[in-house]
Amino acid sequence: MISYREATEKDFSFINELLCFSYENNSVGIGYPRGDLEDIQGELSSFKQTVTETFYIVVKQNEDIGIVGTILKENKTLLIGPILLENYHKSHLIQKVLTSFLDLPQMRKGLFSVEVIEENEELIKALQLLGWESYSSHISMFYDMNVKLSTTISRKCLIELMPEDISLLQSTVNVLKECLPDEEEWDLQLLLDFLEKDYHIEVIQREKEVIGTVIWIWFNSLHFGRIDYICVDEKYRCLGYGNKLLKESMTKIYQSISFQNGLNLLHLDMEKSNTTAYKFYKNFGFKTNYSSSVYRNYLT
Repeated sequence: MISYREATEKDFSFINELLCFSYENNSVGIGYPRGDLEDIQGELSSFKQTVTETFYIVVKQNEDIGIVGTILKENKTLLIGPILLENYHKSHLIQKVLTSFLDLPQMRKGLFSVEVIEENEELIKALQLLGWESYSSHISMFYDMNVKLSTTISRKCLIELMPEDISLLQSTVNVLKECLPDEEEWDLQLLLDFLEKDYHIEVIQREKEVIGTVIWIWFNSLHFGRIDYICVDEKYRCLGYGNKLLKESMTKIYQSISFQNGLNLLHLDMEKSNTTAYKFYKNFGFKTNYSSSVYRNYLT
């Protein structure tokens, strides 16, 4: 019999243990830089959620055997895990956990999405048997920001947007809709929400027209950050604008880091099929972290 209870601060050590276990073993990996409790707190802060609002403890016969959580976005729910203790990490048990967890009355209906590292065969098998569909495959890369950037910026080209820059924000929405139509339901309010959550939105213009953008965030207390989105209008690709976006934004990130103890890793993801982007980031100095797939399902 599988049951669940909402996590409390007393469970933080158990949650941290399983997050570390997942991060260090791709066979139970769930993607994203979720190396420990601090990492997950950084991720959740951008969604205005706490650990206790997100995680449930998976219980089997009065024994805590795992964790599972949800991040609520406007248009979908992101599933974290489940991560089970090693001796329970079997596809048949994962199926039972997924089925019973998503049947809880407090689970909202609609689109669910979960990221899984490709080596996590047991979770992938469970998702497939339950009818979840593979939506996309990603490569996760990272850059060690402790290594001083070798690039120099001769002239600043990017404009950092503020909430009052409504016209530029709307132009940025138009670029994102064209370049990344399937990533988000792009609108002005979404970008304003990003800014409220301490994201940085920078754009590059040509003849006063927004032709590219980069959206990033850095968590100084957690020693990591990520570039969530970077794109250039199709008409202006292969002209060096992507290089300018990446170089200048990374220079700004580097300047904002409080270099103390810590890895200081900058993460980004891309479609596995986007070999051009992969070569671009690799040549810039990014290293491959892992490959993962995103599975989706609609709950009615």
